[in-house]
Amino acid sequence: MYDTLISSADTDDTILNSDCIRLYYQNVRGLRTKIDDFFISVSDAEIDVVILTETWLNDRFHSPQLFGTGYNVYRNDRDPVCTGKARGGGVLIAVSKRYNSTESVKRDVVSDSDIEQLWVNVNGGNRIICLGVIYIPPEFSTSSKSVDRHIDCAFKVSEKLGPQDFHILFGDYNQPGLRWNCSSKKVQLDLLNSTFTTANSALVDGMALLDMHQINPFTNNRDRAFDLVFANINAVNQCEVMLPPEAVTKVDPLHPPVLVTLSCPPLVRYNEAPEDREFDFFRTDFAKLNEALHSADWSFLDSNDINMAVTLFNQRLLSLFREFVPRPRPKLKPPWSNLRLRRLKRKRSTALKEYSRFRDAFTKREFARTSRQYRTYNRFLYSRYVRQKQCDLKQNLKRFWSFVNEKRKETGLPAQMTLHDQSPVILKTSVIFLLSSLLVFSTPVVPQFVMYKMR
Repeated sequence: MYDTLISSADTDDTILNSDCIRLYYQNVRGLRTKIDDFFISVSDAEIDVVILTETWLNDRFHSPQLFGTGYNVYRNDRDPVCTGKARGGGVLIAVSKRYNSTESVKRDVVSDSDIEQLWVNVNGGNRIICLGVIYIPPEFSTSSKSVDRHIDCAFKVSEKLGPQDFHILFGDYNQPGLRWNCSSKKVQLDLLNSTFTTANSALVDGMALLDMHQINPFTNNRDRAFDLVFANINAVNQCEVMLPPEAVTKVDPLHPPVLVTLSCPPLVRYNEAPEDREFDFFRTDFAKLNEALHSADWSFLDSNDINMAVTLFNQRLLSLFREFVPRPRPKLKPPWSNLRLRRLKRKRSTALKEYSRFRDAFTKREFARTSRQYRTYNRFLYSRYVRQKQCDLKQNLKRFWSFVNEKRKETGLPAQMTLHDQSPVILKTSVIFLLSSLLVFSTPVVPQFVMYKMR
């Protein structure tokens, strides 16, 4: 079910010019029970980078369940051994595969029993876009030691950046005592109304030493700001911060999501080798191809210059292939898409362009209307696709395990499986045979992959 997503990486309907990158941040307050809804929402969105805190994920939840194959996903899940907690916490950064990205700091450098944090570098052409995310739990938000360790890691990251590079930090710092004055275009710390502690003082001082400025002007339903966005001086004037037209999952009133549009000319996109072959030999008329190969002039192979002969040989073959071998039919992205859904998506993208341009009540209502139509129909098609996929896997056990391994990014049968968060079961051959029999003969519909979380 979790195939390649349609996103700004897959469509020409992108609402921004090629010199901008869209960064979406949200404290999601857990994704374990929102897997399908989140997957569909990300497929609806046109977002280049997704940054999340409080994911509540662990190794039983695989990134393709959330993002398909359209993103490189970097996670730092809560460690139950170090923290003594089996749930909560966790951060991630998902970068569209349009861009070359790497984890900028080794996990052991930023590992901490109190906080979860992560840094990822995105290739921005002549500069690096370094993106960080952190979650400080409420019980450690008053500890200056936790904040100091975060600042130390931020310094280590900054030391590796060049003079033109961007450094942007997103996170739930859980510092409600800090109040921010957003009356002007620049977000400034409200010194008179803030309540300072050793922890938030360490945060303010550390960010000042890093020359990073808070740019998130939005507060929650209690007029407080738990979620902050810090940007270095290079990035501050290149960031446009707004509330996203739509959230990728249900919004916690304490944690409004943020959409940052970063201007970064010129952006270099990372082009991976295409998954599909250039030629479809299964539909080739080999009789005609064979006749063309026999009638072609191959006299250049007698050349004394072997390099030139090889070059001309390759060129001649490719020329004949392009003439007699058809191209593969393009795959639908997502695989449940159809003509009506693509038309609704274009209408939605047009409405979003207008809303992003004017930001008035009329364009907002129009975008909400077209988006509702698109999302409703998209969810209908996806649910139908899942049912069809389940029936197909139910009738073909070999394909079922191939599907499972594809999502696990491993080969062979899993050593353990869990059902509905129950204790993991060690799978022996007899258990696998029994499970397979039940899937085929006893269950009307195969449970979704998300119900069987592979270790």
